[in-house]
This record gives sequence, structure tokens and C-alpha cells, in this order.
Amino acid sequence: MKAVPAIMITASADGANVKAAVEAGAVGYVLKPFSVTDLLARVRAATKNQSRVWL
Repeated sequence: MKAVPAIMITASADGANVKAAVEAGAVGYVLKPFSVTDLLARVRAATKNQSRVWL
């Protein structure tokens, strides 16, 4: 099974939550409200980085 990059989208900026998300395997943490442009940039970066790992 291949890994799927996870980007957390949340309203919580608490440092403990960010740490927990990263420890759980998240490759990104986006705070609400967010711009679609920024989210798409993070998705592209995460999938680009994953494709390097799969090769």
C-alpha cells in the first residue's frame, strides 16, 4: 500500500495540535480561514514530494 500525504485543515493553532498532527504523519497543517490558492500550493508540493519517494 502506498502512502497518501495528509494535510490537516483546522481552526486550531495550538502548538500541541500541530505537533500531534506531524507525529501522526501529516505533511502539512493549514489553519482556517485559508485561501484556495495556498491550499493548492501545499497539495502540489506534498504530491510532488511523494512522487519522488515512490520512484
